Amino acid sequence: MSWHGHLKLDYRRDDSGRCTALDLHDGPLRVLQRLYPEGPGVCHHVLVHPPGGMVGGDRLDIAVHLAEGSHALITTPSAARFYRSAGETACQSLVAKLEAGARLEWLPLETLIYDGALGENQLRFDLAPAPR
Repeated sequence: MSWHGHLKLDYRRDDSGRCTALDLHDGPLRVLQRLYPEGPGVCHHVLVHPPGGMVGGDRLDIAVHLAEGSHALITTPSAARFYRSAGETACQSLVAKLEAGARLEWLPLETLIYDGALGENQLRFDLAPAPR
């Protein structure tokens, strides 16, 4: 049995300067905690995958959108793990779209690859052009 998890994160900056976030998930991938240790302008999210690792056929998709002027830090509480596969590839992907003036700090912990693992870790960042 393979796991398929989807997580969508949408960040906005409100009129008071607070960075707010909407998160929608399906499957075993979700936000554990939303924190504001740097103040209301920077939203910190801790993402968790409760199964603890990925095996052949697993897929985790993360879609992040940061609206103009928003600021987010995304991390994980532990390393990502790719375990041995019986033939299928496990895939973790992130697609992040940043509007003008948005800032994203993508700081997951390391990735551990075990003998016999077939895994892909895909990252794509779509950045708005810098203002002139």
